[in-house]
Amino acid sequence: MAAAPSSPPGQDRPWQAAAWVLAVGLLSRAWVLGMAWLANDRLGLGRSTERLMCSWDCGWYWNLIEGGYHLQPAADGAGESANWAFFPLFPMLVRLVMQATGWHMLVASQLVVNLAFLAALVLLHAHVRRLVDDATARFVVVALAFSPFSLYFSAPYTESLYLLLMVAVMHAARGGQWLLAGLCAAALSATRNLGVFIALPMLVLGLSQFGWRRVATLADGTERFVLALALVPLGLAAYMLFLHHLIGDALAFKHVQVSWGGGIGNPLATLYGALRHGSSYERYCAVAACLSLAAAVLLYRRGLRAEALILLIGTLIPAAVRIHSAPRYALTLYPVFLALGLALRHSPRARHLVVWAMLPPSVVLVASWVAQKTYMV
Repeated sequence: MAAAPSSPPGQDRPWQAAAWVLAVGLLSRAWVLGMAWLANDRLGLGRSTERLMCSWDCGWYWNLIEGGYHLQPAADGAGESANWAFFPLFPMLVRLVMQATGWHMLVASQLVVNLAFLAALVLLHAHVRRLVDDATARFVVVALAFSPFSLYFSAPYTESLYLLLMVAVMHAARGGQWLLAGLCAAALSATRNLGVFIALPMLVLGLSQFGWRRVATLADGTERFVLALALVPLGLAAYMLFLHHLIGDALAFKHVQVSWGGGIGNPLATLYGALRHGSSYERYCAVAACLSLAAAVLLYRRGLRAEALILLIGTLIPAAVRIHSAPRYALTLYPVFLALGLALRHSPRARHLVVWAMLPPSVVLVASWVAQKTYMV
């Protein structure tokens, strides 16, 4: 699998590049789903094919897609909670596929997440080639596709859609297509609660393109950039308006976090406490967050400040709320793999070893996911 980058696509033929990326993406999905099937068979879990990747929050999405948002909290076995924390764009897309095809929710969600992931990889390759050399761009694609945490890109979660929209925002913004960036950012803010913070990396890119004086005075040429920033919170605002109309609490998505033990604290203190006094699982989560922060530092030093900011947001905010979500939120973000590619830029052999080294933990994570055991997921 690590040998894939040795057959580079022709840089002057975009269709070849896209075909190569799609081949990598399909191979990685076959790897993840194959490991899921094998774990289900060998562990005697008895899961049906469509339920292989439905673990943990999948049940919440299943309930949301088929039954809509709760009118009041419901018992979930450990207290009372509600599905208001789950933002609406992903459930809406799955629901549309269900209505168009008549498929079960789990089948429709597999189509949405896997297609979104393949599209994200194609766009990611094109985007990263703007920033680094072609060999590094190919490594970033392979590393992301075969990382242990790529299982989330085939689970009925928002990771694939979030990745696609985030890359779309950054690609459009770096290319000066600010209206497109703003529209994609609005969709991102309707996908996950962290989506609205994409405004900060966009601001960094806009100021680097126009200069803060021109932006502050709304000079000619900055109008679309300012409009793009104004579009970012529209997805979040629409969801808040919906919640206000439904249950009278526009911030219900935030308030309901207490049901899962979530609160707002000092993320650095949380990480330090987890490393020193936490359980083995909490230490693992803290280490994952620290790796993401280290990647952010590397990107900042290489001048990729917008990507560094994405990692800071995607790591520190989840850690401030609940350390247990840190690996999923931080290590599915593409700048982590961009930083890894830059760190290994002059060592092709090390890149191959890294990709091969990702495969054993992938087996463990997929097996624990299918068995719904919190060993590493």
